[in-house]
Amino acid sequence: MQKFNYIVNRISLWFARLSVGCLLTMTLLVSINVIARYIFKNPISWAMEINQYLFCGVTLFATAYSIKKDAHVRVDIIRVRLSKRLQNLLDFLAAPIILVVSGLLIWYGFSEAHLAYIYNKRSSSEVGTPLWPVWSIIAIGGVGSFLQSIVLCLENLQNFLTKNGNKGEEINSHKQEVS
Repeated sequence: MQKFNYIVNRISLWFARLSVGCLLTMTLLVSINVIARYIFKNPISWAMEINQYLFCGVTLFATAYSIKKDAHVRVDIIRVRLSKRLQNLLDFLAAPIILVVSGLLIWYGFSEAHLAYIYNKRSSSEVGTPLWPVWSIIAIGGVGSFLQSIVLCLENLQNFLTKNGNKGEEINSHKQEVS
């Protein structure tokens, strides 16, 4: 199981690097477009469309890494007031939901990418960008999230099953107090 966790964590790190690459490309493209628009009075017609597609990559590729770092969105205003055991129960119940949503992203993304490729679907802009790469980004980002969600489910199950959900820490501290 540790080998699986290690491999998935490495994959998540590569997804994070892909996300950073998309973000740097977006930044460069926006900067070039600003210069083209305000200095040369000739904006790049396709820049906005490509930036929207890159933004999909930024968010979807970063999702696996955010799950790994436990930086995903949750309602902390309520959660922090609960016992550690109830927090672990909530985490245990939420992880399969992330898994299902990731699975839907994979299925829908690959289905649409396949159709877009077969029927040569393109954007309606003047550039006519092929749409299969965009749908592929959704599916590939879903794969990273799905894999990291499996690790999260297993960790949350382990945390929930241990005494008070503290990975055995309270058991060890109790033993020290008794001795």
